[in-house]
Amino acid sequence: TPAYVAKYLAENSIGRLWVNSKPHSSFIDKLGRYVICQNPDGMATVDSPEEIRVLDPACGTGNLLTAAFDLLYEIYLDANYRPDVIPELILSKNLFGYDIDARAVDAAKAILIAKAHQKQSHFFRRGIEPQIRAFTEDDHPDAGLYGSLIRELDETKYHVILANPPYMGSKHFSKAMSAWAKKHYPDSSRDLCSMFIERGLEMVVPGGMIAMITMESWMFLTSFERLRRRIIEDQTIITLAH
Repeated sequence: TPAYVAKYLAENSIGRLWVNSKPHSSFIDKLGRYVICQNPDGMATVDSPEEIRVLDPACGTGNLLTAAFDLLYEIYLDANYRPDVIPELILSKNLFGYDIDARAVDAAKAILIAKAHQKQSHFFRRGIEPQIRAFTEDDHPDAGLYGSLIRELDETKYHVILANPPYMGSKHFSKAMSAWAKKHYPDSSRDLCSMFIERGLEMVVPGGMIAMITMESWMFLTSFERLRRRIIEDQTIITLAH
């Protein structure tokens, strides 16, 4: 994910959450890719940065989580936290990630630890591990195929879902995968990406936000009409860029 896209996603979700929570703060001036518009009624708020939970449900090597780390660091500074305690708090309280590729997860952990070490030179001595993990068959028989799309693997609610999920049209699904998708995601089964949109809607707290790179087909194909109706009737699109 290009850095400017990652910043756009993070600033308009995590950053927007903080701006909405602290409307009298000047933090908005630090957000170069923030889209200024009226936040909808009912948007979630937090009292402290430590409350913010951000999930990338298909994190890969952690590119989006790295952008989230940088923004959360600035949020903690805005809340008058000491710089030396911030890296540990971000990794232990704020950032979460899942993937089906164990090697990618290992890389994501290493990158986030390096970033934390960059901010705080004594970080390695504390032994805090990023809260990122790879799903395996020990978690669920199908975990290696569907990861975060399996609802029972994670029932936690997050303030922000930050993702560049995998894309794959249903014509490339195996028969078993097609049957699974139609059973569990009937409104979005035509593409893995749209299934992650639907899953994201289930994983956020009331008033939480999804910041996601998607294919555009869900916006106009007839097969996604029910998903569109759910989004239009029950959600609010704050900002969208092509």
